[in-house]
Amino acid sequence: MVPLWLLAVVTVSPALLTVVASVAPTRRATRIAPVVALAVD
Repeated sequence: MVPLWLLAVVTVSPALLTVVASVAPTRRATRIAPVVALAVD
């Protein structure tokens, strides 16, 4: 039988990492004006 704490860690860790991985680029993208971002290309 799998310990409950291990199941919780395996479930919560990827969810937390997913949130962090999606919030960081979103915050950076909201600081840049769309015209400026397109002008880089």
